[in-house]
Amino acid sequence: REAAERAELATIHPDYSGTDFSRYLRIASSPNPMHRLWNDTPWLKYRLSYGCYWRRCAFCDTQLDYIKRYIPSNVTSIMAAADAASLKTGLYGIHFTDEAMPVRQVLEFARLNRERPRSYTFWGNIRFDRSWTGAACAEAALGGLVAVSGGIEIATAAGLEIVDKGFGLGDLIRCLASFKRHGVLVHAYLMYGFPGQSDQDIADSAETVRVLLSEGLIDSAFWHKFVLTRHSRLYADWEAGSVPGLKPR
Repeated sequence: REAAERAELATIHPDYSGTDFSRYLRIASSPNPMHRLWNDTPWLKYRLSYGCYWRRCAFCDTQLDYIKRYIPSNVTSIMAAADAASLKTGLYGIHFTDEAMPVRQVLEFARLNRERPRSYTFWGNIRFDRSWTGAACAEAALGGLVAVSGGIEIATAAGLEIVDKGFGLGDLIRCLASFKRHGVLVHAYLMYGFPGQSDQDIADSAETVRVLLSEGLIDSAFWHKFVLTRHSRLYADWEAGSVPGLKPR
């Protein structure tokens, strides 16, 4: 049963039969080109994997199945599903809804996309990790990637460590520079108020983000206050009594 379920998760994708995209509102809520991807463009929605290949961030719902169980999708089957859907809908844009698009899957999709007579434009959420080398960013962009969003969370060396992002500040900056060098839009998610984060670290993170924006390494960013989730590793640590400063309400 487990093997059959894994195969289904890897190969079954939406077919959009009967979907009338003309009935969806298109709202130009911002002149920011990255923001407009969400509201002003209809997308075919697929995922390159079920779950997250990192699944270790301390704040994330890593105990839930759809994050902790990682199953890469069959990219050939995604392409076949998209080809069928584009004929029905006239859409040639794809939003991959992954927790984090795996680099290997992105590059395989980009390669297949380049071989098509009419290629797709695509974007999705990623991790700003070492796997996104200059060569990988170039290949993905050549194969249709136009934008990425991803969690920086806390833009300091200490902050990245306490949330267990799995990459350092230098890795982050190299990754962002590679995307921007190849014309890919970048949106960053950030948080403040994580347990163990000092006021100075919050200020330092904000200053780093200001520099990233001013240098054109990110196109937009969204801040939110840290919220403890019941299915996170941090919650389990709190229950075990190892996070004494955390006081959930």
